[in-house]
Amino acid sequence: MESSGKPDLEINSICVLQFTFGIFSCQFNCAQLHIVNWPTLGFIAFDHFRSASVTIEFLRLDQPTSASEESALNHEKSMKELFPFYSIGHFINEPANPTEFEITRFDEMKEPEVAEIHKHRFYEIIWIETGKGRQMIDHREYVMSPGSLFFIAPGQVHRFEEWEQTVGGSIMFTEDFFLLDLQDRQRLFELSFRENFCLNPYIELSKHDFAEIRRTVDLIVNEEKRSDKSRLITRAYLHVLLGQVQRCTDDKNKMPISKRNLLLYKHFKSLLDRHFVENKSTAFYAKQINITQHHLNSVLKNMTGKTATQVIRARSILEAKRLLTFTDKTVSEIAASLNYFDSSYFTKIFKMETGIAPVVFKNRLSEKYPEKSVLI
Repeated sequence: MESSGKPDLEINSICVLQFTFGIFSCQFNCAQLHIVNWPTLGFIAFDHFRSASVTIEFLRLDQPTSASEESALNHEKSMKELFPFYSIGHFINEPANPTEFEITRFDEMKEPEVAEIHKHRFYEIIWIETGKGRQMIDHREYVMSPGSLFFIAPGQVHRFEEWEQTVGGSIMFTEDFFLLDLQDRQRLFELSFRENFCLNPYIELSKHDFAEIRRTVDLIVNEEKRSDKSRLITRAYLHVLLGQVQRCTDDKNKMPISKRNLLLYKHFKSLLDRHFVENKSTAFYAKQINITQHHLNSVLKNMTGKTATQVIRARSILEAKRLLTFTDKTVSEIAASLNYFDSSYFTKIFKMETGIAPVVFKNRLSEKYPEKSVLI
């Protein structure tokens, strides 16, 4: 490649160099790159390696590589503006507090000064001892009954609808808190129930299992009340708690889940969260992960009980529900924003997933959440 002496890409431009070996990928931020003819350099693939599939990508962080990616970035920005994102500090009414772990009991906590409908930047586990309540997680209503656990992942839309008469509490923690002392950074991702947060954020436990988990919760509560409390001990108890939840989940699963499938699913979910706005096919995701479509379907069946097409479509429809509920966009505009350029086909898909047409869904939710106008 010949150079005219002055690179088109400034030396202080920030780029990402990404290597992909099979299902594993790593990125490096590069601040010192001399690249000529930047606009023509978007993707370089080296496919002459026979022992491993290697891909090298140069991505400029301040410049989308395609119209569809630009659309996805714009959509992500608009969704961030639509729902307030909260850290753990907001839920103890200390927004400036950078805490990465808190445990609270409903009967002892003050009502958080947060918007009713919001998103988290952290993980939350809610346990219910007695009483009943209701909450909405990603447009699904759940009854909180005794002996149940709920899991809310970062980025999910959440709303407590009734909780005053509920006895139980909440554990809130960041990913960094969980992983701080672990040499194996994949540990959190190896908890298969974590990967199903978005699909099934609820588990009802037997009396024996719930009592066992409650004992661990009490250990955490007591540790956090000590004047000489240790976050190292708290973190150890949290690891035990999540291990107990995983064991309960494994007991309910008919098919064992392999570590490789977990890693493949994690890679797929990461890609889906980045590209669902572009309405990509199963073939696209399989190619990105470097496996066949049949293999991808097999992994997703094992993890979720659904095919790749069903999971991809469900993610797109979930976003459509959010837009229908909390924006004034028309059905046609929402369809186009999700790259369904035939609104009648989008309506058909939406009705197949939900049982009702988008307009009916919008009208019902508008009546239920009249405060949505405050959010838009």
